[in-house]
Amino acid sequence: MEFIITKEIMFNYFSGHASALQKKLIAESLADPKNLEIYYAYLEEWEKCQPQFLPDLPAAFTKNLERIHSTEQQPRRLRKGAAIHPLHVLTSLLAIRVAACILVLGLTGYFFRDHIIYENYETAYGELRSFTLSDSSSVVLNSNSTLRVPRFTFAVWSREVRLSGEAEFHVRRRGDKLRFVVHTPGNNTVTVLGTEFSVYSRNNKTDVTLNKGKVELASVNSPEPTVMKPGEKGSFAPDGSIHIHALSPGELSSQTAWKEQRFAFNHTTLTEIAVQIRDVFGTDIRINDPSLASRQLTGTFKAQTADDLLEVLKEMLGIEVIKVKKQVHLIPKPTNTN
Repeated sequence: MEFIITKEIMFNYFSGHASALQKKLIAESLADPKNLEIYYAYLEEWEKCQPQFLPDLPAAFTKNLERIHSTEQQPRRLRKGAAIHPLHVLTSLLAIRVAACILVLGLTGYFFRDHIIYENYETAYGELRSFTLSDSSSVVLNSNSTLRVPRFTFAVWSREVRLSGEAEFHVRRRGDKLRFVVHTPGNNTVTVLGTEFSVYSRNNKTDVTLNKGKVELASVNSPEPTVMKPGEKGSFAPDGSIHIHALSPGELSSQTAWKEQRFAFNHTTLTEIAVQIRDVFGTDIRINDPSLASRQLTGTFKAQTADDLLEVLKEMLGIEVIKVKKQVHLIPKPTNTN
């Protein structure tokens, strides 16, 4: 019989009144991500009803270190011949154990607070994932990507998310003033108001392609927003500057070819293709021949696996693909001397 997490059981668990069997069943059920979401929802509701003291763990830890290394006040020494009462020993040991448990639980919550605060949408290599956020905006997440969404405040206080990888967003327009904001590594931001756009953020590179509506791009070194128009692509340079250029209909379509598991190349070098294979499929490609690495390929090719795309490269570029352990080496095809 499947164990069902009820509010009553979880509230007893948070209060420390759950039985040993209930604790065991709860721990087993939390292996399912679906139950993990229920757990956090009940935890938020319980904490609102039971305000807790939140210690400043880093400050307390620093203070105790100072006490340990301080020589101003030495602990009192036991008077010679004085007796040690067993109850005092047990009390001291119990206090130490309780303090240790509190410290461990506190540090665990401190280091895993991001998982509590954010709901993480993730994809593995070669995987695509579509989902709808609580504000009715939809997202398609490309392979090897992560979208972090505030678990309790999204669409309540703000609509800000954090992306690492690549995704397409269809943002739902709202009547309030909560703009949709995408943060990417490097402190770049994409601010949106009712639009369709895609964001690529990998390898210290961030590109934004706008299909419909309006977006504003900003970075630390370029805080003044740069406005994009539909059909344009915006790129963040390493120095924080923002560059906008118009795309042809074909170029615009190729920006989201990955949603159909297609790879669109336009005079793309083999080195750049190797990077795409690594990002999407996690395959380590090695090209030791400089002339081969600079060869280019143009066209759109469907590939569900790294092997599918490697077969295309073999046929189109006439190269050899050699697999050595976890690496794939691309080499020029030997010429026939006969």
